[in-house]
Amino acid sequence: MEEIEFKDEPPVEGDIEVNVDLVKATLDKIRPYLQFDGGDISLVKVEDGYVYVQMYGACMGCMAIGETLDNGVAALLMDEVPGVKGVVLVDPYGEEQLF
Repeated sequence: MEEIEFKDEPPVEGDIEVNVDLVKATLDKIRPYLQFDGGDISLVKVEDGYVYVQMYGACMGCMAIGETLDNGVAALLMDEVPGVKGVVLVDPYGEEQLF
C-alpha cells in the first residue's frame, strides 16, 4: 500500500503572512500626521500578525498616544493589511503595550 504524503495544507484562519512592505507603506500614510504634531513612528518588526512600532518625539509622553495607536495606527493597519491582528508599542526601555 502506498503511503500518502500531504505537502500543502490550507492556511488556518489567522495564520496569514503579513506583507511587511504593505505595513511600511501604511505607516508612511500615517507618518505626516504624526510629524505635523512633532512626533514620528517606526516599524520595529512584524511577528505572528502583530506589528511592533516605536513612537518618537512629541508622541512619547503624549496623553493621546493610546488613542492614536488604537483608533489611528492599529485601525488603519488592520483595515489595509491582511493578517494584522494588532499593534504593539515598544518603548525605548523595552516594555511593550498592545493596541
